[in-house]
Amino acid sequence: MKWENICLEERNILTGNLAKNKPELYNNNWNVLVREVKTEVLPKVVDKIENQVSILGLSSDIVNSVKFDIINIIMVLTYEKYYNSDFYTSMLDIYLSGHIPCGWDGDYPNGKILVY
Repeated sequence: MKWENICLEERNILTGNLAKNKPELYNNNWNVLVREVKTEVLPKVVDKIENQVSILGLSSDIVNSVKFDIINIIMVLTYEKYYNSDFYTSMLDIYLSGHIPCGWDGDYPNGKILVY
């Protein structure tokens, strides 16, 4: 399974869980919160992300993946009282350590995140 699909699948697990177990909380807040992250958080960090990607000589396509990850990590943290995502918690730890999650080693869901 491609890395992007794994990230999307993990987000779908979160949203599916919230929609099933906390529908009012999910339906009334999810899209509003995502829009807030996109308008208030991402503009504050996107220049730093682009600069770091350039310094590392990585493809500029990575920027969109990092932005997607940031949105999902924030959403996981926002709803952590109702659902815990080991996947996105691990991803946050990877970013905080100064690295970039970049793939999956193993046959998903078994395996681990690859780190750059």
